[in-house]
Amino acid sequence: SPITLKDVVVSGSDSGLSFKEGGCSAGTVLDPIQACPLTVRWSPTRVGILFDDIQIRHDGARGVLVLPVRGEATGTVSQD
Repeated sequence: SPITLKDVVVSGSDSGLSFKEGGCSAGTVLDPIQACPLTVRWSPTRVGILFDDIQIRHDGARGVLVLPVRGEATGTVSQD
């Protein structure tokens, strides 16, 4: 049966991760074997290792899909 996405969020805060509009988002309904795009942008806010997760909450079995996001920044990107 179809599932409805309830929320798509980054677990941590201020990691510089964001999502491109127009892909998977709250309210999206997916039929079996259907997919939606999720484009993630990373603008590092600090030098070092990124160790975060994206959580996609839904009304299907288990209720949440966790996507690990890992990386390492050697510089930062101005947020302005």
